[in-house]
Amino acid sequence: MSLHGAGAESLRLPLPDGSFLAGVPDRTADESPGDCSHLAARGLSWALMGSPLRAEGVTVHGEELLRIDDAYAAHSFGCARPYRTHLAAGGDPPLVYISNDHVEIRQRSLDGTLVRIIRRTTEPPPVTDKAWEAELAHRTRNREMDGWPPRTVDGEPIPRREKYPAIESILVDADGYVWVREWSASESGIPDQWSVFSPEGRWLGVLSFPPDPAAPDLNLCERTGSNCRVGKDYFLVVRRDELGRERVEGYRVRRDG
Repeated sequence: MSLHGAGAESLRLPLPDGSFLAGVPDRTADESPGDCSHLAARGLSWALMGSPLRAEGVTVHGEELLRIDDAYAAHSFGCARPYRTHLAAGGDPPLVYISNDHVEIRQRSLDGTLVRIIRRTTEPPPVTDKAWEAELAHRTRNREMDGWPPRTVDGEPIPRREKYPAIESILVDADGYVWVREWSASESGIPDQWSVFSPEGRWLGVLSFPPDPAAPDLNLCERTGSNCRVGKDYFLVVRRDELGRERVEGYRVRRDG
């Protein structure tokens, strides 16, 4: 692993065959098509909750995603954008899915070959005042339960989010269906629905999760994808109540149309 610049903190995604994807500093950096160095920035201007902020003096290096196989050989899967790259793997045979921007998901085989690109064609809903207030309330409550102080920017309230990302996270089930977590028009303050795509990239519809006033925090697959699972006929999610206690809920999924 260290031969390729990958360590324990570089691990991004374990794969079904026992290999894994790791993010390492860009090895090419030569302005070739695979060069990831354009993702590096000093005095990085980055987006927190959709609002432009400054992180003076910070350098984020362009990352290259490498698949490290059982012989410790490395296979390039292209560039990863800091903070906003979503990864998933699944299907039979297994494929890797990488979202490197706000609208596209690239489907690759385990050797890194690009199979297809799944592109979102619908815009997220507008960020209304009600939705923004609900989002801030969710985030403030979660930080309080975790023992963290309220989040501010130089001591000031967080600037209002201007728009939602089209892709909040992705999940791939055992049959290769792609689940894209997204924001709905419910004004709930959390991304509470999924768009579902076939293994061939065809949009099949939307699955919404009902709000639950008794357990408002719906942890629908954070970036690690560790808080949910999709099976043949079920969807498991994690909810956290107002006291911070977590519980697993199961929803039945019908695939008969």
